[in-house]
Order: sequence, then structure tokens, then C-alpha cells
Amino acid sequence: MKSIAFSGSSSTGKTTTMTLVEQKVIPGAMGFPSPARMVKHSGLNINADGDDATQLAIMNAHLQNFNKGSAHDGYVMFDRCALDGFVYTRWLFRDHKISDDTYDKCEAIYNQLISKYDVVFRMIPFGAIIPDGIRPEDEEFRMEIESMYTDTIRDIKTTKVYNVEGSVQERLELCANIINNKI
Repeated sequence: MKSIAFSGSSSTGKTTTMTLVEQKVIPGAMGFPSPARMVKHSGLNINADGDDATQLAIMNAHLQNFNKGSAHDGYVMFDRCALDGFVYTRWLFRDHKISDDTYDKCEAIYNQLISKYDVVFRMIPFGAIIPDGIRPEDEEFRMEIESMYTDTIRDIKTTKVYNVEGSVQERLELCANIINNKI
């Protein structure tokens, strides 16, 4: 399996870029949707309203998705990954919305998975948040999450994390170049 994750705060083009990569660069790649969206549809609160149940469900979904993908011989793409789950876990922990035990469990899953991704594309915000009924529309919250991404990524030593920014076409070209030349 060659694992590629698309990571970043809300409304940064993760799903759009992943879809274009699948269509134009690696057709037939196995793809996994964002666990946060699935958790939201199951009735749990996400983002700033998340809690112990939310974070455990999301991190366990990242683990299950990775395990399912590891049986695939080709490329596997993840719309969000353990990095995302852990960044939001850190934010919720900082604001005392999850317990020490939940934080420790989420951190353990993050540590188990982060070195297993071949590449993580960290999508940089490029415009206003586009409302979709799921993502938060609070720009201040997004900037706090962005800061936590930067801090968390700084500590990653085992996985290549690439910042991806620019137009949709520029993002696609950067991802294609890295996929074709680095993994």
C-alpha cells in the first residue's frame, strides 16, 4: 500500500484535491472519506463541540480505515488522517472538553499511525470558509486549529508532510509531482 493523506483545517480543499488526484493522477486508488463527517452523521458533535465520544470515534475510525487500506496493493488515499484527529483532540483537551484518558488514547492511536503514512498533504487555507452545514464557519476557530497543525507537524520526524497551497490547479500539480517523484 502507498498511503496518501489529505489533511488540514476546514474548507481548505482536502476533498476537492483528493478527488482530482484520484481522477487525474492515480485512477483506481482506494479512497476513504473523512471520519469526522461520518461521526457527525451518526449524531455526535464534532469540531469545537466535540467530546470524549467524538474523539474516540474519530480516532478509531482513522485506525480502522488505515487497517482496511493496508490490505490494498495500490494507492490508498485518506480524506483526513490521524494527524487531523489528533490536532482536534489537542484543541479540545486544551479547552477541557475531553478527559486525560481520552487524550492519552487518541495520542496512542496518532503515534501508532503517523509514521505509516507515505505522505501527508497539509492543505493551507486559501479563502473564506464555504458553509456546507457540517464544517464550522468560525474563522478564529480555524486559525487556532491551523496553529495547532503547525505545532503538531513540527514534531513529526517519520512522515513527509508537504504544505499545499495555491489555486486548485496548482495544488493538483504539486500533489501529482510529489506522488510521481517521491513515493
